[in-house]
Amino acid sequence: MGGGVEEELGNIASLPGNISGVNTGRIPSFTFLSENGEEQDNLPETSSGPGPPPNGGLRAWQQVLGAFFLKFNTWYDPLDGTETPDVRIRKLITETGVLSIPLSAIAWLGSSQGFLMLTVGVLCGRAIDAGYLHLDLTVGIPMTVFGMMMVSVCREYWQFVLAQGVVAGLGSGATFIPSVTVAETYFSTRRSLAIGIAKTGSSIGGIVYPLVLRRLIADAGFGWAVRVMAFIMLATLLIPLSLMRYRLGPRKSGPIVDFSAFRDPAYAIFLLCGSYVESVSITYAGLYVPFFYVASYGNDIGVGADMAFYLLIILNAASVLGRILPPFVADK
Repeated sequence: MGGGVEEELGNIASLPGNISGVNTGRIPSFTFLSENGEEQDNLPETSSGPGPPPNGGLRAWQQVLGAFFLKFNTWYDPLDGTETPDVRIRKLITETGVLSIPLSAIAWLGSSQGFLMLTVGVLCGRAIDAGYLHLDLTVGIPMTVFGMMMVSVCREYWQFVLAQGVVAGLGSGATFIPSVTVAETYFSTRRSLAIGIAKTGSSIGGIVYPLVLRRLIADAGFGWAVRVMAFIMLATLLIPLSLMRYRLGPRKSGPIVDFSAFRDPAYAIFLLCGSYVESVSITYAGLYVPFFYVASYGNDIGVGADMAFYLLIILNAASVLGRILPPFVADK
């Protein structure tokens, strides 16, 4: 019987086809034909992990583009342009007489939105780690756009708080976190440059939105000016929704906040001295001042209302280079 088995195996090995090199007494080796008919010694090795970052390519730069438009629409603070939608709307509310309340009360609208954006982002960041990036964007984008649409029809203070402070704030929290967590996983050697390019979305948003709103508020009034801004947000936020994909495998288990990370001295110093965690960042306390007061300072020294308005536009335009050149050098 043993000889019969050897004979059969020998016959199999001699047959033309996709399998060759089968012999008795050793581990068989196989040759597979590729789609173009070329021989491949063995199947390519597979890995359960995501593999190394591609450091480029269409898919990687699509993530940067998606992060760019998320930053374009969601990061409403003076560092990224006091004249982005949040603060500009506050000014429009007072300038157009929609609400006759102090600026300090109206400031709570943007403050509530910013607070929710950063705090909700903690929960959304864990959801993204678990593999729910698309769900996160699917929920966050409609909430952000709907909140701003509702601002255009608000007439009472509590309505503004609910629409912009709560609804748009929750939506911004869901859409902001992917802008700083997804694209960087596609890069290792050019990560700083990729993040810097994505960050320019805030600067460009700080140029586009005030120019659009300044013109529309005179021609179409407060309501339609805000609606057009919301439509622009919708169109640009659909880009990251269609392009962004989380590269790393889902992490289904683990704490929402990994407090052990705070025991790392380097990480703790980073949080304290300059990061997105604004409540504990020393750097942000100094950076806010020029963006808040550059327009007011221009008015005080008599440069004219138009030029005072464009001072902030110029500041945002100059920050584009500041977000690209240092990261480019950092990757060298």
